Amino acid sequence: MSRLHSLMTRSTRPLHRWILGSMALLVAALSMAPSVALNAAYAANDTSGKAVPAVATSAAPVGGGATASNSGTSLKLSLKDFGNADGYTLQTVRSFRNYSFTRPSNWQVAGSSNIKVTFQHSPDLLPERSSLNVSVNNRILKTIRLDAANTTATTVTVPVPPGILKDYNTLSFDVNQHYTYKCEDPFSAELWTTLLPESQLTLNYALKASEPELARFPFPFLDPLAYGTQHVGYVLPQTPSNESLTAASLTAVTLSQAAAWRPFQADLASLSANANLVVVGTPAENASIGSLSLPVKWNGNAFTDPKGGSVGAEDGVIQVVRHPSHADKVVLVITGATPKGVHKAARMLARLPHRKLLAGQFVVVSQLPKEDPSQYHEWPGFISAPGSSTLQELGFETLTSRGFTALPIIYKLKRMPDVLVAGKDTIKLKTVYSYSSQLAPEQAKLEVKLNGKSMKSVPLANVGGENLATFITEIPASDLFTYNDLEYQFYLFPDKTDLCKFVTDVHVWGTIHNSSVVDVPGQLKAALPDVGLLNDAGFPLTLHPDMRDVTLAVPQSPTPAELGTFLALSNRLGRSSQSIHGLDIHATVGPVTDEAKKGHVVLIGTAQRHAILDELDSKTARLIKQGVLTPNSDEKSNESVGLIHYAPEQGVVEELVSPWNKDKVVVLFYGASDAALNLVQGWLNNDKAFADLQPGNVAVINNDLSSQAGILVKKGDARFLEPGEAKLVKTTDFPLWGWILLAIFAFIGLISFLKFLFIR
Repeated sequence: MSRLHSLMTRSTRPLHRWILGSMALLVAALSMAPSVALNAAYAANDTSGKAVPAVATSAAPVGGGATASNSGTSLKLSLKDFGNADGYTLQTVRSFRNYSFTRPSNWQVAGSSNIKVTFQHSPDLLPERSSLNVSVNNRILKTIRLDAANTTATTVTVPVPPGILKDYNTLSFDVNQHYTYKCEDPFSAELWTTLLPESQLTLNYALKASEPELARFPFPFLDPLAYGTQHVGYVLPQTPSNESLTAASLTAVTLSQAAAWRPFQADLASLSANANLVVVGTPAENASIGSLSLPVKWNGNAFTDPKGGSVGAEDGVIQVVRHPSHADKVVLVITGATPKGVHKAARMLARLPHRKLLAGQFVVVSQLPKEDPSQYHEWPGFISAPGSSTLQELGFETLTSRGFTALPIIYKLKRMPDVLVAGKDTIKLKTVYSYSSQLAPEQAKLEVKLNGKSMKSVPLANVGGENLATFITEIPASDLFTYNDLEYQFYLFPDKTDLCKFVTDVHVWGTIHNSSVVDVPGQLKAALPDVGLLNDAGFPLTLHPDMRDVTLAVPQSPTPAELGTFLALSNRLGRSSQSIHGLDIHATVGPVTDEAKKGHVVLIGTAQRHAILDELDSKTARLIKQGVLTPNSDEKSNESVGLIHYAPEQGVVEELVSPWNKDKVVVLFYGASDAALNLVQGWLNNDKAFADLQPGNVAVINNDLSSQAGILVKKGDARFLEPGEAKLVKTTDFPLWGWILLAIFAFIGLISFLKFLFIR
């Protein structure tokens, strides 16, 4: 295998790591810049409806709603949706299982909502001492006696009073179960009650009308409490200006960054679509603006506010109104009399914390606030450099687990893809933990797992308990990915358990402290070009989190497939990244400017629609023309290239080191037709398919959205991106054999010099 291949191939990552790894929420600064000039004095708000309280963002629906069965005004959540597809068995004398669910902000939950609990239990249980409680938010709704009548599968329907529901809710099942009046083993196999997969929570509801209010942005486009994929429709000009296209991308990335890991999709739409809509452009570019009833009106020459005042030609206007056809939806309008005004409005919406100043149904942006740009390599919550990081520095809390059936403590550990750990090195995890007294030293232990693989276990051997104890776990470099589950499982058993007395587990506990340290050796280095790094938080396009050095380019007069792919890519970049300041991504229609060539360039379109392709040493044209990739004499490849065959309507993704700036890359999202480009769009919108993309500089997207990637580059064109200096350095600048020869000559020279000194 070539050295090139060994440099560019990474360890296989878990297929679900995209969804797990993107669970960090946006961090917004709370300071307010004095340079903001917002003409919001004439905010004409519709105050006829009562405002709904702001939505908290401290938690999220179980399972992301991806598998929820939502039909009409009824949502049914089964145990499969809650993560227990095969049901769940409650064991020991006392046991419980909690499930989290949400109440979306625009729901009016009906009194007919209910819990259908289907269960069975051990026939050995004593009915007068055994029961199953069904609770919501710590309120017991039903106590079910566990007797001979329900030892086999039994369904009990429990009404859910709407008044006890909150934004974030907990459904609980807990049992007390006993099989004897005499001496009882609390862990006996006779003690069990099983919640069967048929159990489900049904929420019946009606949708409430939306109240247009910019102060609640990004709601209702994004509701952290919602189930399933949330769709936002974009109504764009058929022939957008560069500024209007940039405004669309800024808005899409802004919304999707707020969505983060939640299923979220940006679609090209018309004004009649049953979705929350974003309308972008000047009235001259986008006729849909003229058909809306807006507080800041267009008179054919200029915008005028509700008091008749004229809005400046280069001012931006942000407006939100009720959807003309669907009362539970809204329309956000990003506009201005000129393209510069449209761009200014979108940039205001994309800036943190300044967009928190927005309020009412409209805001006129006459001057953009000054802001600090995102720093290079500023990824909140990631291990961003070799060295030591505490769990606290990575944004984690100290957590405690209790009882016989202690739930695992899981930390979502993230490492930037260019923190390169050599294969021979090991990551050192220093765990700081505490545990209670009165544990059985021969049974109690703490186990450490990484991505489901057991790494180490230690006994909890001090009967008096320990406080802030430590141990070191060595983790092989190959086991640490970009997104990881670091899991601590406490096995807690009380000491001196008397089977003939009341047995309790409330006093046994274990704690993991966020002063625990992860020490990652290595260096900042990543091999490029590699499209497989795009699903690692958009690397390297997001190394500046505000993406100010990224330009998305579509051909002149873009087709719906090209605009749809453009929106899907903007949405994906947002969901992959975080920016704690704001955004400054750019878009262009037609030729790519010399200024844009200084940064990362992303080309979106069907084959031969970008004249700029002639300036690139792209493999895409060759692949589409020949139907297969075969290396030329001056190229190196790996065995995966032989698997890449192109058929009509397949999509292509390719990454190249930029010929205009060796510190940047060019990425192609391409196909031979609109149908092929639609496959790329579908792949960008599919979390699992996107996460499955493997290392390589060329990849094809198949009809089932699966991908095949391979490495095919010119000799000497594989490069290392070194973020410390933000440079791309050729891997072939000085080969290994050169260093060996240099060392030999240096040794011979040293011997000769010593001979000269001493012999003389």
